[in-house]
Amino acid sequence: MGQHGLMRLKMWLLMSAGLCLIAMAPFYWSDQVYGGTFIAIIGAGLLLWRSSTGTSPLPRHLRYTLYTLVAVFSVSTLWQAYQITQHSPSDPLYLIFTLALLFLYPFIVSIVTPFHEGLCWISLHSLIINIIWMLNLSGSFRAHSLILYWLATLMCVLYRLHYQQRQHQLHRQLSRDPETRLFNREQLYDDILREQKRAIREDTTLGFVMLEFSTQTLSQIIETSLKLSQQVAPFEPLYRASPNAMAILLPTATRQTLNERVNSLCFPDHIRHTHFMLAHDMTLQEVFALARQQLDDSPSNTTDDSSSEHQGWGKAP
Repeated sequence: MGQHGLMRLKMWLLMSAGLCLIAMAPFYWSDQVYGGTFIAIIGAGLLLWRSSTGTSPLPRHLRYTLYTLVAVFSVSTLWQAYQITQHSPSDPLYLIFTLALLFLYPFIVSIVTPFHEGLCWISLHSLIINIIWMLNLSGSFRAHSLILYWLATLMCVLYRLHYQQRQHQLHRQLSRDPETRLFNREQLYDDILREQKRAIREDTTLGFVMLEFSTQTLSQIIETSLKLSQQVAPFEPLYRASPNAMAILLPTATRQTLNERVNSLCFPDHIRHTHFMLAHDMTLQEVFALARQQLDDSPSNTTDDSSSEHQGWGKAP
């Protein structure tokens, strides 16, 4: 089962669980409301099915807000259980268990689904629960139930947002070089393929420049990275391709402008030479193979002008 198949299975399981929880709700409503709710869930589930086929820590004030919500939710849950025993003294445990499942459903959805899909399911489930409770409950019991449910929903959304931000932060750390804080080699490979596809799709050009150093001193490499960062534009990412080489992607660069752009860069004296290519002139496989070969070759194997030109590389004057 592929990734899309697993996602569809999760969606259907969540929809089935939501239907079961709605059916177990201990409140009395008419057959028309029950039938309309069932049809609405099925229709919304089909729409979500159709659409699905096609981080730093939380700020301090937001973290304190989350702690406050947890405390209020805990106290409110006890008060809710007390009110249930007053409304239905015959079978209070069944009602408490059912409401506990209803409140836990948003947390389960936020854990097992991606952020955007989980947000859709939580919104749909919250809308249905609010409609049912507004029609079948009254007084302070209805207000307290709605407030309690929205507290649970808000907490699970904050938790999911915090988790997503942490994942984003870890991804940024993995894509950066720990010494220079530039993008690393793996990120370079990913960006080359993505930018090449964009250039083909938009019928534009893509320039690729690699800078080789005559020394591997860490202080000089850091100094070079700082100087180059001031010379490139924000949309021209700078990479540390290897311990003694850096690379730059130049979107919409023709051969003439690529030469001019390379010459305009303020290269320090310890940069030995540069290589450049126009990535849009070749296929994805050729671009990826040339970039990997150029990065894997030793400096003595990359200084031959004839071999570089024959393979699609050119040496900057």
